[in-house]
Amino acid sequence: MGKNILTFPELCHGCGGCILICPEKAISERPREVGLLEHGFSKAIEFVHGRLKIGEVMAAPLIEKVKNVLIHKRQ
Repeated sequence: MGKNILTFPELCHGCGGCILICPEKAISERPREVGLLEHGFSKAIEFVHGRLKIGEVMAAPLIEKVKNVLIHKRQ
């Protein structure tokens, strides 16, 4: 829209593609909270899970965080 850049953060997939193709380097990434990572114990069982914010459609970043916690716990 003229000289203003329109962005739609709620549609961002976090792939970085828009940053790579922007010829003016006018786009930068910002962290955006999509949910909550929870970790705890119930009796002898340890658990890790993610809870998406209501209305959030981007589950992939939260799933990746859960997977990373589990991978680091196994090392």
